[in-house]
Amino acid sequence: AEATVIGTTFDSNGLGDGTAGKSDGIRIVGDGTLTVTDITISNSGLDGLGACCGTVPNKPVVNISGSTITGSGEDGLNFFDGAVATVSITTITGSGSDGIEAAGNSAGTEGPELTLTTVTISNNGANGMDIFDKTEKLTASDLTVDQNTFAGLNTGSMGDLAVLSSSFTNNGANGI
Repeated sequence: AEATVIGTTFDSNGLGDGTAGKSDGIRIVGDGTLTVTDITISNSGLDGLGACCGTVPNKPVVNISGSTITGSGEDGLNFFDGAVATVSITTITGSGSDGIEAAGNSAGTEGPELTLTTVTISNNGANGMDIFDKTEKLTASDLTVDQNTFAGLNTGSMGDLAVLSSSFTNNGANGI
């Protein structure tokens, strides 16, 4: 299945009402492709956008371009267990936890693969990016990662990493 969302605003979704738990602004689970262009996601209860739970060859694929994710209760973008994501010309700021989190936690699944180009990640409550646990690959260029509470890019137990022509400044811990 494929879904495309263009020029749409998602504001204050997934906040819960006392009986329903908090959730994401947008979530894709299992196989399928989601393409979002020129969208704004703000003030989500948990993650701004999350993708998870794919297995070879049926991985969730997410393409994000020209978008803004701000004020998420947890992570701005969250990719787990096999998600493949391409993010370009996008700003992620003011998340309660990480700007971007990626990991492969479930047994028998591959970790996510991420390609980031011309992305600003700033003022998040934890790391700018937290990339760990079986993440297959992170390829990044032209990033601005600034003023995050902890590291600009925190990594551990992951595969290939390539960061080109990027700026890591004023983060509370390591740049990378």
